[in-house]
Amino acid sequence: MSSKIWLTITLLLIHHLAAEGGNGLYIRSLVYDLQEFFAAENLIIVTSAEEEECWHCHVPKVPMTVLPFDNATSVKASLHIVLHAGSQLPFVALVGITDKLFINDLQNELSLFGPDYVALMPIQEVGYLKLRLDSNLYLYSLNDGVDRFDIREAYSIKSGPIIEQHMGTWNFTAGLSVPVSDIWQRRADLRGVELVDAMLEWEVFNRLTFDAEGRIESARGPFADIMSYLSAKLNFTTRMVKPTDGQWAGREANGSWNSMVGM
Repeated sequence: MSSKIWLTITLLLIHHLAAEGGNGLYIRSLVYDLQEFFAAENLIIVTSAEEEECWHCHVPKVPMTVLPFDNATSVKASLHIVLHAGSQLPFVALVGITDKLFINDLQNELSLFGPDYVALMPIQEVGYLKLRLDSNLYLYSLNDGVDRFDIREAYSIKSGPIIEQHMGTWNFTAGLSVPVSDIWQRRADLRGVELVDAMLEWEVFNRLTFDAEGRIESARGPFADIMSYLSAKLNFTTRMVKPTDGQWAGREANGSWNSMVGM
């Protein structure tokens, strides 16, 4: 029998065993591929007690900690220790975890869904979370049979509504596919959000005109041209304001900024 036929039989057998095992093999492969994609230095798995042993059948390329989800309090305590162990950009996979109270605690107590960690969990309603533009929260869902997963990313612009958008797919044959790998290219559309543009006049570089109430009406010069280009490119609007003290910036005794930077 040719090696090609043997390979086909082997692939079909693995496909069958994974389907019979609740797609566990595929989910593990998805997690390992995403860990490599994000170049995470530490992998943390939170899964059911029944699935805990399965994760030890394969050794990933980075240190891995598996936490059985049997007691939310103990899991949070263990996560706190592992997340603060010193590794950069830990990858936390909440495999099959949809407990809303637990997930909300992970945000409030561990700041899990910010820029310092990568978090993966099953697709679910996440509107109650407080996300940021640089949040690293990703959602997976099974699609088209037993071996294809859709991957979505969730974030927010200026504390606005949660945005969920397609990021990529994973399947057993092709592995992980992310058409746009750079996070800032994927999130380049700021969807018309209004940003505050603090301005001061500065020779020929920034010339301002004001209305009768002293508000900035228009701006001319290189700075204004750059802002106009960026707002068109990234799809945002601006509200031009002048600092009340007419100063660029300074530091207060408590370390906070005042004037233009502190607005």
